[in-house]
Amino acid sequence: MANVSEAMFGGYLNVTAENRSLGVYNRSDGEPLYDAPIEYPYAIMCVITVACGLALILYGFFRPVRKWCVEEKVPFGEILRSFSPTSCLHGQGMLAVAIILLLYLFFALPIGAERAYGKFVFAFAVETESMSRQSGTTLESVFWLAFTAGRGLATLVSGWIRPATLVLGELAINTVSAAVLSFFVLRSPLVLWIFTALFAMSLSPLFPGALAWANVSINMTAMATGVAFIATAGGAFAFSWLSGYLFQYHGEMSLMYLMLGYTVTAVMLFLVLLLLKRFYDRSDTQPRSLDVKDQDVSVPLRSDDMENDAKKTEAMA
Repeated sequence: MANVSEAMFGGYLNVTAENRSLGVYNRSDGEPLYDAPIEYPYAIMCVITVACGLALILYGFFRPVRKWCVEEKVPFGEILRSFSPTSCLHGQGMLAVAIILLLYLFFALPIGAERAYGKFVFAFAVETESMSRQSGTTLESVFWLAFTAGRGLATLVSGWIRPATLVLGELAINTVSAAVLSFFVLRSPLVLWIFTALFAMSLSPLFPGALAWANVSINMTAMATGVAFIATAGGAFAFSWLSGYLFQYHGEMSLMYLMLGYTVTAVMLFLVLLLLKRFYDRSDTQPRSLDVKDQDVSVPLRSDDMENDAKKTEAMA
């Protein structure tokens, strides 16, 4: 990992076996680590985050307040029911639990892969001597540019393609890209350039695409959506730790093998989700329509309508 440190910081850090074991990293001129250039990007992100937070706080204080009232209190049992997976799938017990858990696991996979690949692609390019530090930095930028472009392109075509079809197509491209990177990446730097971009473009729309599929397939309540984002945070944490461990103790190619394993797992999970959802649709016999006779369908007359009726009555008299 010493080469990684030198590649990332341009020789600013003097990492030895002794201070690596102690967790102490000093610059070659004796200055502490907090004076290293890596602190500047973190400071910039801190300023941006604080600015966004202050803007939201000010909006909460100065936005117009709408008057509203609640006619009746929500029963406590309904609040507890919102925590149950069966609230998203009209009951069905274990089938609902299986679909929700697998869906949350699927949500975690693309977000975790995004964090892992985006964090280590620069180190991979430099450590395998496929690129120089400058080219590795450009490759990192290409990854995130393609990531943004893929999400925008998916937004444009989502109006004409069903969510399930779109997710399956993205998974197919993602799997092919990861397979090429796993078996042919060391043959030419061009392979790393092209398929890193394709991998990023097909990776970025997976989470919003899966969320769109969930919205049209099940009842994604506010509680279910919140837990989905918690699952993505767990995936980011797990993949960050796992990719770093594999990269350090099992070599640079472990990053590509991890991405290939992620794509295969994601494809299998989504196919299982489609099968379970089809089985649920066939077994769901609960009526979805409302009983009109139990509903109050009377329409109150407006005051202007009553005045018009009164005038017509006087004219006829």
